[in-house]
Amino acid sequence: MFLSLVTFSFGANAQCTPDVAPTLETFQATVTPACWAQSATLGGPWVFSTSAGYDAGNAVSHTADGSVYAWMDFSGAGTAPGLDDVDVVLEMNEVDISALTTPALIFWFYSNIATQPTQPNNVLTIEASDGTGNWTAIDTFQQNSPDWEMKIVDLSAHVYNTNLVQVRFVANREPGSTGSYFYN
Repeated sequence: MFLSLVTFSFGANAQCTPDVAPTLETFQATVTPACWAQSATLGGPWVFSTSAGYDAGNAVSHTADGSVYAWMDFSGAGTAPGLDDVDVVLEMNEVDISALTTPALIFWFYSNIATQPTQPNNVLTIEASDGTGNWTAIDTFQQNSPDWEMKIVDLSAHVYNTNLVQVRFVANREPGSTGSYFYN
C-alpha cells in the first residue's frame, strides 16, 4: 500500500497552524512530514522512501522521478496471525479551505500483488475529522494494479468551523485474511 499525495498537507500537532489550500505535500524527506502524525493500534509505521518492499519493490513514485513516497508493507511482527498491522494511521495537518469552492483530497495510490494473486488486497480508508477528535470513514480503497492510480475524495461534507478540513489515511489488511498480506 503506497501513497503519493498531490494536494493537501494535513496533521495533528497543536503547535501547527492550518495549512492554506491549495497546498501540496511532495514527501521530500524520509521522515514523517512536519505537522503530520502517525499512530497505530498495532504495528506500522508508515515509511517514507524511494523504494518499497515485496511486490512493490520495483515501484517508483508516480512522478517517475524517483522521489519519496509514503508506504506500508504489513509485515509487522504481531503476536498472532492477522494481528500484524492494525489501524496504522497517517494523519495530516488541518487545512484552511476558504479559497476553494470544492475542497478535495487528491492522491496517487499503488497496491499490487504480483506474486501472490490469490491473496486479498489491503485496505486504505480515508477518514475525516469533525474538529472535536472524532473521525468518520469517508472513502475506502482496495485495488490490485501494477500502476499508480489517482484518487479524488470530495471533502465538501466534512468542513468544520466553516473553513477547516483534516483527513487521515488508515491502513489495514483485508478483514479475515490470514495470508501474505505484506506482498501488496
